[in-house]
Amino acid sequence: MTTISAADAALLPLDTDNDVVARVVELVGSALRRQVWLIFLDDSGVQLPLLIPIDGLPTWPDDGAAVFAEHVADSTRDTDVANVVIVWERPGKAAPRAEDRAWAAALAVAFARADLAVRGQLLAHDTGVRWLAPDDYL
Repeated sequence: MTTISAADAALLPLDTDNDVVARVVELVGSALRRQVWLIFLDDSGVQLPLLIPIDGLPTWPDDGAAVFAEHVADSTRDTDVANVVIVWERPGKAAPRAEDRAWAAALAVAFARADLAVRGQLLAHDTGVRWLAPDDYL
């Protein structure tokens, strides 16, 4: 895993899904532990200089998913945040597990209700990063 500076990230908007995957590979890389990362983008697809790792989430989503999404949306309302990239980091194979799909579905719905667009959800696993298409979890 390498890192990209905030100055360099500001020069490289994430215009395509492949751009998003490449950025996540660079920032998060292969999974080391179970956690979720939030990456924020402005309305031009430029990554903002804030990357939030969150651990300690339960294995399965509960009503807290909606509260979590609402808190994130509320805290970004008066900023340049236009959308969020959600990265699910967990050791294991690339195929989404039932709990990966459940969390991805729960946050897709929760962020939509909180009025913060999700640019994409990705899964960082043992050997890399894969895009989670809505068909993977809805």
